[in-house]
Amino acid sequence: MASTAAIAATSEAIVALLTRAKSRAPTPPDVKVAAADDLVAPTDTSATPVVTVFLHRVGMSSVQRTFPAHVTATGERMKPPVPLDLWYLITAWAATPVTQQLLLGWAVRTIEDNLALPATLLNAGTSTNAFRPDESVELAWAPLTSTEETEIWQVAQTAHQPSASYLARMVLIASEDSVHEYPHAQTTDFAYTSEVPA
Repeated sequence: MASTAAIAATSEAIVALLTRAKSRAPTPPDVKVAAADDLVAPTDTSATPVVTVFLHRVGMSSVQRTFPAHVTATGERMKPPVPLDLWYLITAWAATPVTQQLLLGWAVRTIEDNLALPATLLNAGTSTNAFRPDESVELAWAPLTSTEETEIWQVAQTAHQPSASYLARMVLIASEDSVHEYPHAQTTDFAYTSEVPA
């Protein structure tokens, strides 16, 4: 299970994955985590292409919502983890539509070749210990409905751009609070009263 930095670490891991593979891109792009304000086409035709990783939705896992309390290596019982699903929009921005589409194809191929993000990648960003060494995050293609796409680009206040949508499944955020446990009863005392006459 991951720390509360898991969401940011997952976003940075996708950026790191694409950045490490950009030598194979048709035109090496800058890759960055984006906010809604960043979803704007470049106005400078000489600008370096950009691929943005935009987290647009966070929700409880639809696969499994409840988990038992977690027991640490020292035997301490911690409150159950929070299982999250993270939805990402991967968008390529370039001076020409053809370059944009070439980069989008490269980004999709790169992600599809690496659908399991290992802990070494998840911990490579600013959150160096967000995930345990044996953990990973699974990515899956998650197409948006036309309504969802429209809503995203309305928030961004820019023209709709061809994008790829991915889901990071079951990101477990561990609790730092322990479960209060009380000792088992060792003895039982029975209270007796005098017999009540009939």
